[in-house]
Amino acid sequence: MADARKIFVLDTSVVIHDPHSIYTFGDNDVVIPLAVISEIDMFKGGDDQKAFNAREFSRTLDRLKEEHETLLEFAPLPEPATGGICISGALDYVRKVPAEFDQARKDREIIATALRWAKENPDRPVILVSKDTNVRLMGHATGLVTEDYKRGRIQDVDLLSQNTVSFSTDDANVDRLMREGSLPVSELGPEGERLRENACLTLLGNGDSHARSALAVVERNAEGLVLKRLLRDESRLWSLVPRNREQIFAATLLRNPSVRLVTLVGKAGTGKTLLAMAAGLDQVLEPKRRQYRKIVVMRPLVSVGKEMGWLPGDVNEKIHPWMKPIFDNVQLLLGDEKKEKGGESHGHHQFRLQQLLEQGIIELEAMSFVRGRSINDAFIVIDEAQNLTPHEMKTLMTRAAGRSKVVLTGDLQQIDTPYLDAHSSGLTHVVKKFRDQPIAGHCTLTKGERSELAELAADLL
Repeated sequence: MADARKIFVLDTSVVIHDPHSIYTFGDNDVVIPLAVISEIDMFKGGDDQKAFNAREFSRTLDRLKEEHETLLEFAPLPEPATGGICISGALDYVRKVPAEFDQARKDREIIATALRWAKENPDRPVILVSKDTNVRLMGHATGLVTEDYKRGRIQDVDLLSQNTVSFSTDDANVDRLMREGSLPVSELGPEGERLRENACLTLLGNGDSHARSALAVVERNAEGLVLKRLLRDESRLWSLVPRNREQIFAATLLRNPSVRLVTLVGKAGTGKTLLAMAAGLDQVLEPKRRQYRKIVVMRPLVSVGKEMGWLPGDVNEKIHPWMKPIFDNVQLLLGDEKKEKGGESHGHHQFRLQQLLEQGIIELEAMSFVRGRSINDAFIVIDEAQNLTPHEMKTLMTRAAGRSKVVLTGDLQQIDTPYLDAHSSGLTHVVKKFRDQPIAGHCTLTKGERSELAELAADLL
């Protein structure tokens, strides 16, 4: 009787993405090509997440080798897996890979290893698993069955944009909310039970005129869940006044100290980073609203276009070019440009960006060196978070200590990291996993406010 269990041959991109991936294939067997071990040896040096994952996977294989003496034939995997694992070379099957494939690349040997297992085990399904689209295509061209590594993929990405809802109710409830500033969720009837804490909504009156409406956020007090009225003028952050409904919702979540995690998703120009930095300045520098000691800013160092190569200087000087979008927003909020021209700055904002950096009020954190840190009582902004893997996101978010608040901003349409897409991005992962947590809030911004040109470019290009 044929063995129905599958044999999964893993590509380097899989073990770099998830160093514990070998435990996720149930009762099926896992094959690690020798070319993968050779390739991760090139990645293991350094302080970034890729190097950490390479070292972690090597240690995992070494432990299994010590437990079973050899991995040259299938050895049982520990729970939760119940299948086996082995290390395998390609032998002469490399010659059967089309000559058009790059001779120097390890991909050729990995595909050849999968071909070997497919030819030598015709009674078992053999699948090449890779996060690399081109490897999957090349494997398919040789007759292999190929798959993406699907663990952690969020299928219903479209649901992430459904954070704001319109709720129909009696005109009397809208009037009461506007008059008293709050309304018990229980007044909305059975349909109100589906509302989550920190959910933002538009309350619409269902009278004949349909003229009554109000913006609200769901909060919890001693009596239970209530709707809190939101007004544009009360949502000011530092010198910034929200321009649209979604920005009012985002400002509300950013100002609420009980919301320890805020995720802001939206296309370019919707104000995600500007709102986050305005909220940070407001709660670090404004005496009446001060909640945190400093602002800590992190960004993935992912280039758009060609890499610039080696950069001179210390760590802060090296990451300075990557932080220019942050600097642009802060200088706008502080009115630095007006000061330099001799004009009036924004009200009481006597600070300059350089002063805040020198005093440590704004701290730029290199993500490569963040592992092991505890960042206490800080307003932590992780910009361009769509370019982080779920494992990188976990590493960064677990740095938050004390009363620290974490704000993630990103655009799922602008992912520049290889092997990531909207379904596997760490930002998507966080939004999905924290959806029902009372200390988390999410807002999707849809309307561009940077300029008419930027809005059209984001929509049309």
